Amino acid sequence: MKYIIVDTDEQNKIELQSILDNYQLMDFMGSYNTIEDDQEAILNDPPDIIFIREGKAAANSENLVSELRKTNQQTIVLFVGTNETDTLEAFKCEADGFILIPFDNYKILQILLRSIYHSNSRSMLSTKGRLV
Repeated sequence: MKYIIVDTDEQNKIELQSILDNYQLMDFMGSYNTIEDDQEAILNDPPDIIFIREGKAAANSENLVSELRKTNQQTIVLFVGTNETDTLEAFKCEADGFILIPFDNYKILQILLRSIYHSNSRSMLSTKGRLV
């Protein structure tokens, strides 16, 4: 599964990528400081999973997720943040999940498996971008 990381904190990007690289199915496509850095490319060739850091990196994330949901039901959007109140913002953007910093390998694996399952369910229910 191809993934990207959107985060202004280089250390967080490195740490998350290090965890994800342990999973053979995960294929790193790149990282960005903000969604605006490459929103057009993300929409034209969406990865399977997007990890978005809540805060500055997530500015306009609601727009990006909305556009992705119109054209690509399979892309999994996971937000990352330092406190649980960030989860409210993430789910306003129709996120598939939220990962709390500091990272926990087991919790990341759990949310990936759950998100992949839900994404596949969404995909099976959709017909031409519409839920049946």
